[in-house]
Amino acid sequence: HEAGVDRTLIRETLLSHKGIDQVYPFRFVAAARACPPLEPIIDEALHQKIASMAHYKGTTLVVVDTSGSMATPLSAKSDLTRLDAAAALASIIKGDTIRTFAYGTTIKEVPTRRGMAGIDQLRNTNVGMGTQLARAMAFINPIPHDRLIVITDEQSRPGEFNPVCPHAYLINVASARNGVGYGHNWVHIDGFSENTLRFIHEYEKE
Repeated sequence: HEAGVDRTLIRETLLSHKGIDQVYPFRFVAAARACPPLEPIIDEALHQKIASMAHYKGTTLVVVDTSGSMATPLSAKSDLTRLDAAAALASIIKGDTIRTFAYGTTIKEVPTRRGMAGIDQLRNTNVGMGTQLARAMAFINPIPHDRLIVITDEQSRPGEFNPVCPHAYLINVASARNGVGYGHNWVHIDGFSENTLRFIHEYEKE
């Protein structure tokens, strides 16, 4: 961009790159932040990645933690936050019906948008700086759904936050570990790559 390379060439090169599907979702956020004029092209590449994602059947509720602790950097050397990773993951989930919620001190349903629009939507939603997962679950559980995906750093005030849905997944984008745990009505997944979403699809097939 700084060298004046033709935008059409930049777009064609990016969209034809064979490794684009292997790029972590939050890296698109980093790229758009580093070069805002190219965000439309970067967003197009992100949508190309979304097209390759698994399709969830039925109604999926996606609940994203946007509390104060989610502003913590992903690592000591990163300028990206836990919220960047969580919002990026949420923005690439696709299925028959997707409903998206942001929670902190309170919980609010937000328009479900894909790509950079979905990321911006979650990053700009104000639901308070606290973390009340129990309150969020009390709001979510009565809503009919086939699948629940909560994306968080697992910092929350005490409370009862067991799901009623048999397909309930808690993705921790803050953990220093990588793995999957079962029990307490949740399937617990550590990580922030799109493979967490692919795992859910394969898990339900089994």
